[in-house]
This record gives sequence, C-alpha cells and structure tokens, in this order.
Amino acid sequence: MWKFIKNIPKYIWLTLRYMRETFWNLLMIFFIVSMIGSISSSNQIEPKQSALLLNITGTIVDKPVPENPLEIWFAEMMGEDTSIRRENSIFELVEKIKQAKSDTRITGLIISLSKFYGSNSANLQTLGAAIEDFKESKKPVIAFADSLTQQDYYLASFADEIHIAPYGSVDIHGFATSNLYFKSLLDTLGVNTHVFRVGTYKSAVEPYLRDDMSPEAREMTNRFLTGLWDNYLETVSNNRHFLKKEEFFTDSNSLITELKANNGNMAKLAYEKKWVDSLSDRSQIENTLDFKFGITDKENSSNYISIYDYTLNNTLETLASKPNIAVITIDGPIVDGFNGPGYAGADTISEQISEARRDPDIKGLILRVNSPGGSVTAAEVIHAELEAFKLAGKPIVASFGGLAASGGYWVATPANYIVANENTLTGSIGIFGVIPTIENSLAKVGVFSNSVATTEFGSGTVTEALPDALKQMIQLNIEYGYQRFIGLVSASRHMSFERVDAIAQGQVWIAKDALKHKLIDEIGNFDIALEKMKSLTEINQLTLKWYKKEPTFFESIMLQMNAAVDSKLSSYIPESLMPYVKSLSQYEALLSQTTPSVGGAKVFVLCETCSDNAF
Repeated sequence: MWKFIKNIPKYIWLTLRYMRETFWNLLMIFFIVSMIGSISSSNQIEPKQSALLLNITGTIVDKPVPENPLEIWFAEMMGEDTSIRRENSIFELVEKIKQAKSDTRITGLIISLSKFYGSNSANLQTLGAAIEDFKESKKPVIAFADSLTQQDYYLASFADEIHIAPYGSVDIHGFATSNLYFKSLLDTLGVNTHVFRVGTYKSAVEPYLRDDMSPEAREMTNRFLTGLWDNYLETVSNNRHFLKKEEFFTDSNSLITELKANNGNMAKLAYEKKWVDSLSDRSQIENTLDFKFGITDKENSSNYISIYDYTLNNTLETLASKPNIAVITIDGPIVDGFNGPGYAGADTISEQISEARRDPDIKGLILRVNSPGGSVTAAEVIHAELEAFKLAGKPIVASFGGLAASGGYWVATPANYIVANENTLTGSIGIFGVIPTIENSLAKVGVFSNSVATTEFGSGTVTEALPDALKQMIQLNIEYGYQRFIGLVSASRHMSFERVDAIAQGQVWIAKDALKHKLIDEIGNFDIALEKMKSLTEINQLTLKWYKKEPTFFESIMLQMNAAVDSKLSSYIPESLMPYVKSLSQYEALLSQTTPSVGGAKVFVLCETCSDNAF
C-alpha cells in the first residue's frame, strides 16, 4: 500500500507527460495536414476545352467558415460525410461563372446538385442570375440529377435542358414556416416570463405569451411568404417558357389529380408538365454529356472541369492597383463582443470599419448584411462606427442578402444607398426584452427566496417576482429604444416619424414592398451595389478589400474539434427538426453574448419570424 502511495506522484507525472506529448503530436498532425492541404489546393487543374461542372457541395453562404484540413480529418475519423458541411461563397461562385462566360477554354456549363444542401432564396436568385448571364455566351447549359428538390429545381430551371432519372422526382411544394410555442409548458413549470416590447407585429416574443400564432403575425408571415412564392414561380415559369406562372403550378388539388392520372409516377408527371426535358438514367446522361462536350483522352469520361478546380485569374489592373473599396460582412445574429461561428460580433465589425476609415486608400464601404438582428447595444456600436466612416467623407452602400431585418436594418441606416435582393426580407422595426423569473417554480418544490435591497430597482432577481418599479423602468427603456430606432430610420430615409411608425411596429417586408415604402433604394444584386459605389466615388476601376477576421491558431483547433463533434451529433437529429435546432443554437449564442441592459433585461432588435427555412 505504501509503495502505491509513494508512486502516486510518479503516476501523475507520467500522465501529464503523456497528455503533453499527445497534445504536441496533435499539433504536429495539424501542421502536416494543413501543409498537405495547402499544397494540394495550389495544384489546380488547367481547363482544356471543357465544360465547367457546377457541382456545388454543401451550402452557399455570404461568408463561409474557412475550410481546414484538420476539420476534414476529424470529421472523416468520426465517419461523417464532410460534403454536407462545406460552405461556398456566393461571391466566388458568381465570379467563376462570370469568368467562364468569356473563357474560350470553357465550352459550356453542367449543373449537378446531388450534394447541394441549400441556401437562402436571395443567394439562389443571385446564382441563377449569373447562370442566365452565362447563357448570353451561347454556350450550352445542362442540368441533371436523379431527383430535384425545390431549391435544386430553382437553379436547374436556368439551364437549357433538365434531365432527371425515370425513377426520380421534382419536389415543388410551396413555402412554409413554423414556430414552436411553449406558454403552457412555462405555466406548468411555473416560469413567469416578463416580456417588454414595442411593435404590434413583433412576434419574436409570442412563443412565451401564447400557444399559437397571433392573427397579426399570421397575416404578416402569409404576406411575405406569398411574395417569395410568387417570385419563385415567376422565375421558374419564365425560365421554362410558360406564359403564366399559373400554368406551371396550378394548385395542390390539381397536382394530386394529375399525379393519380400518372399512377403516382412523379418523374412522368414532371415530364408531362414540361418541368423537365427528359427522363434519363445515369448512362444516358453520360452519353448526352459526351455528345455535347466530348470525352477526355486519359480517363475516357465526360470532358468537364469542376468549379472547385477552376481558378479565378487576377487581371493586370487588379494586380497593379491597391484596394480602394472595403467590403465588410455582417452575417448572422448581431451580438456583443467578437465574431464567432454563426454570429457577427460588434467589436469585430466595428474594428474592421474603423480600420477601413483610417486607411487613406479606402474610398468607400460596401456593407453586406445578412442578419435577422440581435442585441441593441451591439447594433448601436456598429451604427456609431458607420456614422464615423460616413463623417470622414467616405460613402457607404448597403447590400442586403437574404435577411436585413430589425437590428440588421438598424446598422444599415447610415448607408448613402441601400440595395436589396428581390427575395430579401427586411424591416421588422421593433424592439423587445425578456426576463424570466422562477419564483413559482421554486415554490412548487418548497424553495423560497428573500432579498434585501436599498431600492426597488436593486431587488430584481430571477428567483423572485419583479418589482413594479423595475418593470416600469424596463418598459420605458424599451420604448425609448423604439423611438431611437424610428428616429434613425426617419432621418436616414427622409420620412416623417409618423410615416415610419406606420410601416414599422415589427412588420416584415419583402423587397418590392420595402421599395414601395422607401426602406430601400433599389432592387438588385451585389453588382448593382458595386455600380452605385462607382457613381458615389467616381472611381471606374473598383478593387475590393474583403475584411475577414481569421481565427487564432488555438481558436482554429477548438473550432474544428467542436464542429466535428457537433456535426456527428446532428446526424442523429431528424432532418425535419434541424431548422429548430439551428434556430435554438443561434439563440443560445445570442443570449450568452448579449450584455444585459436596464434592470438586467437583455434587449433585442431581432426578427425571429424572418427565417429562410421557408424555402
């Protein structure tokens, strides 16, 4: 026994040494894998008279998380299909298609979406517009798949030909969105949720107050979903040469009748409705591609180069010039502090804006916004820095992605000009705060809380009922925040306070309605924002500087490990529940990163309804 006790320090030392060696071995593996990855990525394939294969793997986003070989290594060790986690920059994809249009080595475009896992409707429209522009080169565009989801079909509809398998389908079902409501659960648990808000349509707090959607929220949601659905049908019906969108998709009952007439054969139905051009198995599609684009000499396969092997070329003008326009992206919920995976940190964004303002070579800023909003204090930090940028005599053009709502719109108010995609959801001008207390929950199990405070304001705690004076203070602060929000919009958009209030109240608007209400200046893509910046700066040759915060070495390691574990866990969650899980994870980050305001309440300018899960 004494011998064992005497050896305890030895065992501890051996354990520590083993942990240290393991750690440094992991670091060495990281360096080796990273080096191999960087070398392999630099060895791009040069196209030789071939088609460009748009084989998008993963999702399309505004600001992708940098792909790291260690992340791939960990994920593959855990048996994960890493393709689902790949994030593609919408801007890089568009630039490659633009280049391919005039590249004499590229003979056509092939769209293959078997491993495409979606994007927001604004990015899909932007990519579709790039494909439509490519077609002006008179090079053929062919799309093929076993089956096509609703998002897949949107992109495929821009092709000259669409081919699906005889056993496949085209899943067009319309748009929908749903929320979970848990007032009854909170009542059962004895949780008192104290909600403070301004805005009749500010529905983010409804899950705490109701067990169903309010009539106002239902009316608003139906309005913008109908707008998105009309845009979808208008685009795909035009692409497929239907005279009216009603001819492309009538109604659910008619579709069921037609499906019955085809004995439930979805592929045959799609062909008869002229949604697709042929029902072809994989060997037949290979023959079509071989005929259109030829066969490679070495591999005896269809002649194409993947979008991932096709490199962008820097022009002589770009190589010779310094960046003169900053591009800063606000992607995800806006939180206090620094950027993290899935959210935009006010400190990171404000530092980037400040750096651009102090750079004498930077003459203007394009603010790319794809955010449902977030923390009021975070939005104010970013807003103040943008005002300073503007006061320095440098113009700001805001480019809206899929979402620019609530706090996402707040931060854009200093912009000289606002451009939104036709599928952008914006507005949601409102504000709210939430404080839950659990005094009733504790009482159910015989636990009670008493406190002593010098004022009523100091006695607010989660374990006791909120004092009336504290509730009044918080509500007054929320009302001040709303007045502040309305005032910012009124001043920046040159509208009366009353007019802004009439279109505010938390209402969400699709781009065409936002334009009508003068919340934006123009409907268009990122290219339109660039053209406007040329006009404001009187610079014909814009050279962009994309501001990105790269994670530190140790942050990168932890992010990769966490991502691999989280992704493996997500594989056990039903796909139908993933939108809720994703939403909850974003709210967890938002709540944990938000600094409490008056009375301990966390105050938000957030549009919870504006989820693009509808697609």
